[in-house]
Amino acid sequence: MAFGLCIKGFLNCIHPVIVVDEIYLHEKYKGMLLIATYIDDNNNIFPIAFNIVDGENDASWTWFMIHLKALVGDISNLVIISNRHISIAKVASSIFSDAFHALYIYHIQNNLIGKFKNKDIIPHFYLAVKTYRMSEFQMSWAKLHQYPRVMTYLEEVRLQRWIRVYQVHCTYDKSTTNIVECLNGVLKNTRELPITKLLKHIHEWL
Repeated sequence: MAFGLCIKGFLNCIHPVIVVDEIYLHEKYKGMLLIATYIDDNNNIFPIAFNIVDGENDASWTWFMIHLKALVGDISNLVIISNRHISIAKVASSIFSDAFHALYIYHIQNNLIGKFKNKDIIPHFYLAVKTYRMSEFQMSWAKLHQYPRVMTYLEEVRLQRWIRVYQVHCTYDKSTTNIVECLNGVLKNTRELPITKLLKHIHEWL
């Protein structure tokens, strides 16, 4: 589901950054709500498109991305930000072949805590992520060298997908899940509704 005014607004007041994520639906109907959104020039959340699917997989993300591409067309210097779900990475690189696929730093942070059980890593991680100067990045990165397994994991993720100083294709500053998490909060009490009522609620809300 996408509305003409949302698409026109995105294309005419554009930050070339699209955030995609999913929201779990509850109760009897279950499934997932896929969302594409971005932040406008007033730093407000601007929803672009929604899609209800039975699960997060190649088929559901392919359908969503194909229709999203049909709506927004080819955008130069486009950045798509998501979590590390394998289907998103595969489909985004296939359908938006010229876009740069970046990762939520919050998702990487949770993986670090889950894998290594050490919250002392996180301050060094965030300093490495957010600095704009290579000299400052190298200072933070050097402190992470005391955690060899952490370094291996972060390098496997590919540094340019989550560190500002390594943004070799495009620059962007929307690197967390806050956008979709806010939408998650807005729709919190409606996620148990039947599909038609949920879509009607989103329609009226927009």
